[in-house]
Amino acid sequence: MFVNPDLRWYTCISERKAITPRCPFATVERCPRSYQSLSLLGEVGISSKIAPAEDQRLLEAWSKTDVWPKTMEQQTAVASSDGEHHLFSNFCPEVSFETFGLFAVSLSRFADEIDRNARHQDLSMSGTAHGRDWRWNWEYAQEQHYTDCPLYSVLHAKPITITRNGEEIFQLRPSAYGITIDLKRLWSKLKVWRKARTK
Repeated sequence: MFVNPDLRWYTCISERKAITPRCPFATVERCPRSYQSLSLLGEVGISSKIAPAEDQRLLEAWSKTDVWPKTMEQQTAVASSDGEHHLFSNFCPEVSFETFGLFAVSLSRFADEIDRNARHQDLSMSGTAHGRDWRWNWEYAQEQHYTDCPLYSVLHAKPITITRNGEEIFQLRPSAYGITIDLKRLWSKLKVWRKARTK
């Protein structure tokens, strides 16, 4: 069954599940796959590079965590030959959308002109409009909603800790309805700070 993983497709799934429209972890600070995808696109010249010092900081930070890929099969990758990039695998679908317009975890270019021409002929005969269907530009696209990402459940279970001067202030925990805050924990911290300031 053909799926066009555009913004409408993506947000309809989110609406049906009653969750946030876009992935709450889609930043380089919150998701290793988001970081890997952006960093790799910069390396191969498809997008701007992350500043070297920032890239190194993120790499060192993520590589020490339990969510960093441990095998080559888990890593985000780009396969290239003759200066052309043909295969994008294990990509963050949010990054894929911002770059290619498709919420896809994997994308593959045509192997050669023969395959491309055959596909174009089939699409033309079926009356498929050019530009509205990814099959004109890609041989294969594996769509993915963020809730199907293998990292989503793992990251969802991890609270986001907000710190100041190395001390924890409070924690944010993503939920089906956005972000939740442990107000009791935050209030207890505020009381401690207030007491310390009045001494």
